[in-house]
Amino acid sequence: MQDHDPASNGRYRLNPRVLCRAVEDEAVLLDLDAGQYYGLNAVGYRIWELLVAGAPLDSISDALSEEFEISPQAVWPDVTAFVGFLCSKRLLLNGRTARAPA
Repeated sequence: MQDHDPASNGRYRLNPRVLCRAVEDEAVLLDLDAGQYYGLNAVGYRIWELLVAGAPLDSISDALSEEFEISPQAVWPDVTAFVGFLCSKRLLLNGRTARAPA
């Protein structure tokens, strides 16, 4: 099963084994299983916040477009690439994924 399918515009859920700590307008993610840290810039952190709120990808793209004053078409590839990265590292799970690996 594929972890990330932006064409489905499905919802995602956070891996419960990942912690997030805000540092001003940026954030640090800690994957407790891998012991790996990831830094998020302001845009990455905003995407993370919207994912936490349960927003689907098209809503995230629309929100970023409005907040950063760029077209949704320009934002969409960046949003899907970032979500793909988060899924590839298992920081974010596809809503269809039953549970995080043990």
